[in-house]
Amino acid sequence: KLMTGFDAPVEQVMYLDSPLKEHTLLQAIARVNRTYPHKQYGLVIDYWGVSEDLQEALNLFTREESEDFVHTDYKKEILPKLQAAHNAAMNFFSEIDINDIEACVKYLESPDRRAAFDQRFKLFATYMDMLFPDPKALQFVEDLNNLSEIRTRARNRYRDEQLSLRECSEKIRKLIEEHIKAEGITQIIEPTSIFSEKFDKEIERISSTEAKASEIEHAIKHEITFKVDEDPVHYESLKEKLLKILIDYKDGRINSAKQLTLLKEVLEEMRHPEKHAEEMGVDPKIAPFYNLLENKDNKTMMVREAPAEYGTTSTKTVSHKELAKDVYDTIEELAVVEWQYKEDVKREMRRRIKRVLRLKNYPLDEIESMTVKIMDLAGARFRA
Repeated sequence: KLMTGFDAPVEQVMYLDSPLKEHTLLQAIARVNRTYPHKQYGLVIDYWGVSEDLQEALNLFTREESEDFVHTDYKKEILPKLQAAHNAAMNFFSEIDINDIEACVKYLESPDRRAAFDQRFKLFATYMDMLFPDPKALQFVEDLNNLSEIRTRARNRYRDEQLSLRECSEKIRKLIEEHIKAEGITQIIEPTSIFSEKFDKEIERISSTEAKASEIEHAIKHEITFKVDEDPVHYESLKEKLLKILIDYKDGRINSAKQLTLLKEVLEEMRHPEKHAEEMGVDPKIAPFYNLLENKDNKTMMVREAPAEYGTTSTKTVSHKELAKDVYDTIEELAVVEWQYKEDVKREMRRRIKRVLRLKNYPLDEIESMTVKIMDLAGARFRA
């Protein structure tokens, strides 16, 4: 009960300036012993001198129960652990020059390698949090800041939220952010969207052509991941273009300058999907549905009609553009607020879409599967 069962605010540091004994003393210091996300330890600052009373209080428990509960000389215990964690984090880049930030960021391109580095970095930061600002911890501050810059740049380039500073304690975060601001590199704290005016400026600040290409490559990959549901065919085609560029560069068919030029072209396509729609001659809002329907071997369909005044059957050619517009109009009409959560609305939408496809003589054996795809697309395009 003293350790976990009582209702008290979560605390990390307690200052003792009055005499406490036995269970009262244990209950007091147990307030900083409670676990909490990103809290690695509790600290008691003893102004009174209760160490003897503390030992007596701990004698109320068995040796096993009280073991590792309180460390009275924690600085001496933490320093060797901090040194070991520091060495492990620094040695992670033993194969390359750790002073070459770009080389280190490139070294972290693999997600598995980033995860391994992050584990070492967090352990280093945890022990720094425990000891800093003790003078013995000051010797590690520069390396912590340098590793933090590498980690933050890798997080932004690869859009890897696992490397966010949110996982560090507030004290360590402030230490790192003050270093970043002092060095005049505040733009690396958060990743910049490709749709921001700052993105191009940040790319121009990078001196290496390969590094510029890498920044653009991973920014595009990130955006495709988030936007692919909004226009699967279009964004999958961009993904294929990107992959071809990377393979051509890797195989030596293009140089780094050409790779950068081609990546910038894909970047512009990402930024301006309306231009792609204009080239196809369709309304931008209808284009994703047109792309879905157009992603078939047949470009047009023959629709049979039987005019009431004649007993004969005529045919006319209907393009996917017309069909896409009819499908879009049907969805727009039914897409009320929070329609995704209303089964009756979704049921009616599916029924109407199938009807449109049948009327346009869409292949009967493909209507069901195409309706599922259209509904998925509608869910991404017509969000509540």
